Amino acid sequence: MGISNLINMKCLDVFMSSLAPDKCKTIQSKLQKTPIAKHPLMGWDIVSEQRCLHDKVLEGRLSDISILKKLKRKFEWNISVPEVLATKYDALVLTDTSKIIQWVNDGFYSMTGYNADEAIGQSPRFLQGPATSPESQKTFKKGFASAEPFSGEVINYRKDGEIYACKLTIFPIRNADDLIVNYLALENEYVI
Repeated sequence: MGISNLINMKCLDVFMSSLAPDKCKTIQSKLQKTPIAKHPLMGWDIVSEQRCLHDKVLEGRLSDISILKKLKRKFEWNISVPEVLATKYDALVLTDTSKIIQWVNDGFYSMTGYNADEAIGQSPRFLQGPATSPESQKTFKKGFASAEPFSGEVINYRKDGEIYACKLTIFPIRNADDLIVNYLALENEYVI
């Protein structure tokens, strides 16, 4: 629907701050010429940066679910992908049983600054450094040995060297024979 059709609209959804000034003026002039009595405003849908961010997160989650469902079918995993991903997360990391990264989602780049090509083939320990506590490493070692889902916290480093704190929930992924074949980490950054 073009600007010339604004007169016939009953509801107008415009994210004005994203428009060029000349477009705003053009639209405002059309709105001012529309008599309110003939065409009252029935409702406003306000689009905000927060809403756009929410939509982007939702889009990312749907993509993550789709990718993991494909991997589930391909490798015959015995896991409920939607159930696991119902938990809040900022980033996903999939490793093999040797804890070598096989896949990361887009949130991993946002959190760490490392793209998938830089992460795949490495141990997640490449994110650790001097501030990473030996206690957190022991927690993860014990968790992996339990062969059950577990959680822990770790201090990691972004690509630019900045420190960040990360809460992880790690799920062992079993195949049809009930053997652990992968681990999926749901990672959440938090403020120290």
